[in-house]
Amino acid sequence: MIKRKGAALVAGFCFLSMMIFSACSNATVSTDTVVDENDSEDSQHDVTNGNQEDLQQGVSDSNPQDAQQDIEDGNSIVSQKDSTENNSENSQQNNTKNIDGETEMEETLTSNLEDHSKLAETFTNDLEMKEFADRNKKRATELAEQFYKDFYIADKGFLRLYYPPEVLTQTQVKNEPATCWEYGALMSMQSQLAIMDQEQIPMLNHVNENLDYYGFLKEDKLWGYVVRRGSKKLGATDPGMAYDDNEWLVINFLRSYEVTGKKEYLEKAEFLMNFVLEEAWFEPLGGIFWDSRHEARHSCSNQPTIKPLVDLYQHTGKEEYLEWAKKVYDFAITLKNPELNIYEDLVRAHQDANGNWVEGIPGGGYYTYNTGTMISGAAALYGVTGEEKYLEEALSAAKGAYDYFSRSVSETVTYWPCISNIWFNCILLRGYIDLYEYAPEQAKVYIMTFQNSMDFAYENYLYEGYMPINWVRGWGTQERDKNLRMDALDHSANIEMYAMLANWQKARSVE
Repeated sequence: MIKRKGAALVAGFCFLSMMIFSACSNATVSTDTVVDENDSEDSQHDVTNGNQEDLQQGVSDSNPQDAQQDIEDGNSIVSQKDSTENNSENSQQNNTKNIDGETEMEETLTSNLEDHSKLAETFTNDLEMKEFADRNKKRATELAEQFYKDFYIADKGFLRLYYPPEVLTQTQVKNEPATCWEYGALMSMQSQLAIMDQEQIPMLNHVNENLDYYGFLKEDKLWGYVVRRGSKKLGATDPGMAYDDNEWLVINFLRSYEVTGKKEYLEKAEFLMNFVLEEAWFEPLGGIFWDSRHEARHSCSNQPTIKPLVDLYQHTGKEEYLEWAKKVYDFAITLKNPELNIYEDLVRAHQDANGNWVEGIPGGGYYTYNTGTMISGAAALYGVTGEEKYLEEALSAAKGAYDYFSRSVSETVTYWPCISNIWFNCILLRGYIDLYEYAPEQAKVYIMTFQNSMDFAYENYLYEGYMPINWVRGWGTQERDKNLRMDALDHSANIEMYAMLANWQKARSVE
């Protein structure tokens, strides 16, 4: 794909994408549970729909019917990966092109958007590595303080999905609890803050402990962590599960183990990884199912396991974890688009007349995090095996993601997709940082696009302790906006990225 440059055009992307988001974000949610922060801890804190996205970052041309995620009647999980079909005929009639889930209007621009582009042209960001580290630490700390004040009720271990709670839209109820996905993002954010500052470790332990509100018991033993929050620890009542939620938790527990040395975190990481492999691996054709319906195998339920499997191998010395990492990698590589060097979202199999399983065609579109996790996984495998094919794949995917998803607004500022959420971009940044150890020159270029664009947003659009999800255009008119509502996933991601950058730069400044 040809990479499109130009400030005004990039801003046009963001403006139109937000219009699309507004039109498409009226997803139905359960209103069974409305939680008041003054309620007792025994009040029911069930979550509304699971890991749902209204729009994806990029629509694939391959097999859109296969990519359509059906919602099973009676199942509490709403698919994270509902796919949007490409309507090429309508696109041609409207003289538009569908790029990365956004609609490109070739000539329609506004002076307002042009002003944003002109602002980017004047932005510079020239600091030494240690100066970046210190400033990033300060910004991450300040953003986190505001986030915890607004989103987290500490004495109940309760994370709000949205803030402010009194501002409701069709997709909200008051004090709607976060799903396991958002709570895992909180754990990830806090673990990066703890790496950055050891005084953050007690809060890390506190946040980790309250994950148990999502714990589901079978035969009086922890089965795994489910989408909906329970009213008490290990008291979740809805068994609907997204396996990738548990995979992100493996990553979080491993990082918590590395920063605290607490063996219980390593044990929890092992338990959850073994649980996912036992429950969700599709033996006939390979791959890990995304959720407990066992329908589709997603990039987001496969690639995220590769690096933590390597980490478990390194921490425990158990060869089976390394073998599993290679096995999952071998399946995940089949989801790659070889022309774009990025990863399709999912694949489904079907049975033929004789009952034999036949693999489907990968499809479903492109998300930044699906390629980011493959960069991390391939880099980790290269680190322990020395096999060049893994480094080659990490480099190929890193460039593919940069070429496909990013848009240069100026010499300093880069646009990254912001339609669904920016947590996906946080995972891509993590991939670039993981690659740095093995390909520093290439990775640094990609990493600094995040640094510069985040700083542009911080210095131009910071509002009452929050940054917008659209780093280029700033606060616009989409529902997730200042004075309307803010999403825990988005804003924990902004904090985590600043902390990740601070940690990376601190390590580099002493090399």
